[in-house]
Amino acid sequence: MPSCHSTNDICAELISKGGIVNGTIVITDHQNRGRGQGSNKWESEQGENLTLSIILDTSFLAVYKQFYLNMVVCLSLSDLLTEYLHSGVLIKWPNDIYYKERKICGILIQNMLKGNRLENSILGMGINVNQQDFENEMAISLRNVTGKWYDLQLVLNRLTEIIEKYYKVLKQGNYSKLRVLYMNRLMWLNENRTFEAEDRFKGTITDIDDSGRLMISTGNGIRTFSFKEVKFIK
Repeated sequence: MPSCHSTNDICAELISKGGIVNGTIVITDHQNRGRGQGSNKWESEQGENLTLSIILDTSFLAVYKQFYLNMVVCLSLSDLLTEYLHSGVLIKWPNDIYYKERKICGILIQNMLKGNRLENSILGMGINVNQQDFENEMAISLRNVTGKWYDLQLVLNRLTEIIEKYYKVLKQGNYSKLRVLYMNRLMWLNENRTFEAEDRFKGTITDIDDSGRLMISTGNGIRTFSFKEVKFIK
């Protein structure tokens, strides 16, 4: 569709009406109210980038395993971007994709629950592809890096192929494979860095628990953080 308020919201409306096919994709040239985590906004010029959402059947996945779906999306996008950029693509916890510490892709996952399991999930993605100018100096696109223009349909086709590959790994319950791959691509892993929570502190990212919480080793032991509880400083 040429324009919509939010592809995630459109997907939620479709799910509420029933009869949704697993793998349904909603894509738009422009989101009027594209969202990131919390109150964050997604900046995207019309027709320049990929802004889409995919509906997946996740009824096989227990609620406490939902972060592995996050891993599937992050790995898919990092694979895709690495094919074009070759190196420098990392996952910034919990679910942003960066190229050399500048954001190139954002993710917003919404899960519908049924008891202690998921029922459906909406995978919202914004990939900076051809846009050249951003208000946010931390944003970057494929074209910024390579100087090349990309066919958005071809990029989308490749993305769906990769997501299908990792989705099968998730359905097979191969959580250890997803974890190892995710950790290998995690930004700042095992590096001494500065973070900010209720205080500013130095520490080293060492692991992520099954709930997706970030584990940072400090001089006073391991500190564990959920989404939005800690900021990356430098």
